Amino acid sequence: MNKGQTELKIGKRLAIGLKVLTTIAAFLSAATLGLSKLPDKPDPATGQPPSASPFLGVAQADWLYWSVVVGIALAALVLVDAAWTLVKERRQTRFEAVRENVSFFLLGALKFISDKTGINIIYLGGSVFEYKKKGKSFRLESLVRYRFDAYPSPSGIEWTSGKGAIGAAAATREAAHCDWVELSTQLNSSPDSRAKLLTAVPDSERYGFTDDELARMGKRYYESLAVPILADDGEKLLGVLAIDIPNRNELDLTTSLLGDKQSEQIATGAAAFVAKALGSR
Repeated sequence: MNKGQTELKIGKRLAIGLKVLTTIAAFLSAATLGLSKLPDKPDPATGQPPSASPFLGVAQADWLYWSVVVGIALAALVLVDAAWTLVKERRQTRFEAVRENVSFFLLGALKFISDKTGINIIYLGGSVFEYKKKGKSFRLESLVRYRFDAYPSPSGIEWTSGKGAIGAAAATREAAHCDWVELSTQLNSSPDSRAKLLTAVPDSERYGFTDDELARMGKRYYESLAVPILADDGEKLLGVLAIDIPNRNELDLTTSLLGDKQSEQIATGAAAFVAKALGSR
């Protein structure tokens, strides 16, 4: 879950809490006002005794006092709720504006990659992750995942330091490329040989993946290219931009297409524009 989504989730919980408090305050305001109407003194006109004794031992005048206090609290809660709603809407607007800009730059990168490789853009995928410090390590939260269809579905892998091309790009601040063209083809054509195929992959080409993770990624993707998203100072890491080519029946790759300098330049150029969008929040 990314920062914007996390903030929105927290904001939703706070909004619900304010609604609950406002409802309780409204009830108490109405109740205390009603109780203030219970007579606790003889009727001055008839001299008859009160029809009801002070409720809970609190006199009529005191109930009126508390109805005023609770009414003021209710008004304050309504004001806070209205202000919070305005803040929440503004955050939502900014978050969606950033996502829209990032998606636009990511789409541009996919178009250039499509033109370069000759692969229809509808088969390509792109993602942008935001960098989050986590103790001495870090995690990458998904901000945008751009695909024209639902395949492949999200991998569910947590992108940490050195994990996959994405984690490697974040850890080194340099471009990283996972070439699984041969492995992906073999995994899908010879599923019974999975254990043997995975064992043959050296540690230097695993990018921190376990056998299960490598099988999951290898069967789904031919390759993945990731580049760091750096601030204007060229030092601060804002996130990672990744482009992938999935293993699909319509695509029959025999060699890597994203491991060249031109692909890296395209991705890096898009990452520079994404950095400006992220820095605008």
